[in-house]
Amino acid sequence: MFQLDWYDGVKQQAIKSLPVIIPYNIKKVEKVQYTFWAEHCLECAPPECFKSCQYYQKRFDGHCKRTEHGQQAVDIKDSILGHGTLFTFRPWAKIETYIYHKYMSVRDYRSEDMNYQNHVRTYRALGKLNVHHILNNAGYFFKTRAKCRTQALPSKTNMFLFELWSYNETPFQMMIEAADIDWKVIARSSVDIRPGFNSFCLDYKQIAPDKTNVVRFYPENSLEVTVLMIHAEFLVTSYEKKKPADKVKCVAWDLDRTLWAGILSESEEPDAMQLRPGVRELILELDKRGIIQTIVSKNDYELAWKQIKRLGLDEYFLYPAINWGQKSKNLNSIAQELNINIDTFVMIDDSAFEREEIGVNLPQVRVYDENIVEKLLALPEFQLPVTEEAQMRRKMYQIEAKRKQIQASYSGDYLNFIKSCGMVIELGDVNNAGSEGIIERCYELVSRTNQLNITGHKYTRDSFNKHLRNGDKKHFYFNCKDKYGDYGIVGYVSFSVQESNIVIDELSVSCRVAQKHVEYALLSWIARNCSPKGNIWVKFIKTGKNTPMYRTLVDIGCMESSDGMVLKCEDIETDDGIITVNKIPSLQ
Repeated sequence: MFQLDWYDGVKQQAIKSLPVIIPYNIKKVEKVQYTFWAEHCLECAPPECFKSCQYYQKRFDGHCKRTEHGQQAVDIKDSILGHGTLFTFRPWAKIETYIYHKYMSVRDYRSEDMNYQNHVRTYRALGKLNVHHILNNAGYFFKTRAKCRTQALPSKTNMFLFELWSYNETPFQMMIEAADIDWKVIARSSVDIRPGFNSFCLDYKQIAPDKTNVVRFYPENSLEVTVLMIHAEFLVTSYEKKKPADKVKCVAWDLDRTLWAGILSESEEPDAMQLRPGVRELILELDKRGIIQTIVSKNDYELAWKQIKRLGLDEYFLYPAINWGQKSKNLNSIAQELNINIDTFVMIDDSAFEREEIGVNLPQVRVYDENIVEKLLALPEFQLPVTEEAQMRRKMYQIEAKRKQIQASYSGDYLNFIKSCGMVIELGDVNNAGSEGIIERCYELVSRTNQLNITGHKYTRDSFNKHLRNGDKKHFYFNCKDKYGDYGIVGYVSFSVQESNIVIDELSVSCRVAQKHVEYALLSWIARNCSPKGNIWVKFIKTGKNTPMYRTLVDIGCMESSDGMVLKCEDIETDDGIITVNKIPSLQ
């Protein structure tokens, strides 16, 4: 629950563009631990500070505003409370809750929040301070501090659910702290907040270890950012800790005593540094299998990169993070650049400390020591089909990096940039392609693509072949190219036409063409050529990882239905010349 007492009634601008959000599935929530998140200040000592602080602005109760207009409730029907809370941090603002030893069902928790909001509305209408808030403060010692002295934290809480939409245009860090009864900070962590939707399922004991009395969060460096808080709840849930994906997409290498023998900074002859046995062969084989590679190492970038170039390996590493920063954060940043899920990463590192740091903060990342080199390729997560597409994957990512550099010169005019690329989609029939490699690539797409996949269904090779033999459906693959290079085969779609309606039961699109208007052009072509007057039914199933696909379908115009998502063919806008779709001759 969030403190709505001090909302001043000003409709904040951010709410005009209410985002598409898929919150955590509340059906997994067994109990909610009562919280009351109130606004406070990191520095103040009221009322003396009101006279001298440069940031003091009078709130209608005489205290200082900690958020710009207070906290505004915004309807979000699928959230635990049925609403989110929109506010803008002012300098030094923090949001804080005491630890209450009270558990409720989602229904009772929502009812408690509704009662609180009724109190707010009633006493604001009377022009008085909110009685609920006053009583809450008056009972503070007995309800919180006294209980924390005699009662250990309940052990049944297992998750801190932290979800928000950031309206900030640049990433920032949100600090999360726990303090004991004497206000001593006993735990501190941070999460990287990106523009748009952010969702974190954090281990409760990591956020609020034993003897925690208060938990608070605030943006690092006192940034003034606007956020729509969806969840900040302590939960008893049926969730399992995040696990690695079935297959690996990226291997991150440490350098010292891992990639090469010895420690670069301690070497008197750095140009004599040599790779450890088997490393070069492993790098080449991983590249052949289409597994991209990067570097995450605490080292001096100039010195380290000079040696990597000397060893002839610089072309194999994408977005290397050679710096003195936290390795888990570097891995997250690389995943964002590559646009792949962090659970598809492997980290190879000789340091037990670094492996533990990554294991605690990114439990979904596989972490191995330096002795894994000889055994790595035999592990099941590395058993991937060696397709022509896979062997070109690294080069395709390198071309994409060049596109990003060019895109930056378009000053935010993204569609004009896409149009300038001269992008062409070629659509082909999988079963008439005459190539086992194309079938293998389509199988790879439905098996490995998580974010841009409408069902998340994982086929075996035999079950996928059976799916392709279904003659009532059309099975198309599509490749994509532009003036910078060839993306290769980037998508697979299967659909049937039923009474003038198009029913799409599989659609998987490579992250290489994410947010490049490809899905718009594809659905537009299917609608025009297969059923221009019917509906398109997309058999969409939420998986927890395919939120990007959901947002894309919503942007196209799809509406949720009882059986996925639906859109009238006639309502699909053409691509206005942004992307050209060509038919491979077998489809003529």
